[in-house]
Amino acid sequence: MTIVRDGSRRLIFAVLLAAFAMGSTGCESAPKGPRRDLEWPWWPASMRIVDLTRVGRPDADGVRPIEVRILFEDAGGLPVRACGDLVVSIRRANEPDDPVVVEIDLEDPTVSIDMFEDVTGCYLVSVEVDFPGLIKGRRMVVDADYRGRDGTVFADEFSFDLEMDLSD
Repeated sequence: MTIVRDGSRRLIFAVLLAAFAMGSTGCESAPKGPRRDLEWPWWPASMRIVDLTRVGRPDADGVRPIEVRILFEDAGGLPVRACGDLVVSIRRANEPDDPVVVEIDLEDPTVSIDMFEDVTGCYLVSVEVDFPGLIKGRRMVVDADYRGRDGTVFADEFSFDLEMDLSD
């Protein structure tokens, strides 16, 4: 059995109290507050294609889609859902091919809910690309353009190398 003197108890209590106080200040609020110039303050303040973009699992025909993940963040840096038109296009780097384009209406609540991943906080856009020569190592370029209902316009570009062939 350990005997603790009264002075030591006070010291231990003070250290625990200081640790608790320091730990509670670690959960600070977001660096910027919500937008107050709109009816809904958590409109997206930024958009980017995240590096979770990858080649997906093959479908019934053995074709692998490219899974593009797009993150919208509010002024505080937290993931939010968007409300507007999103256009995603994929092309081969340095090739004259016309890109494969997917247009998404995020104003439709059903579409927005179905495409939004709660775990990543991103919209998942699955795109089937059928260019010739889509083999491991091929450089692909993804472009995303967004026009929000509030008038916000975002654009981003992301390049990556295929980690596997797109068809089995």
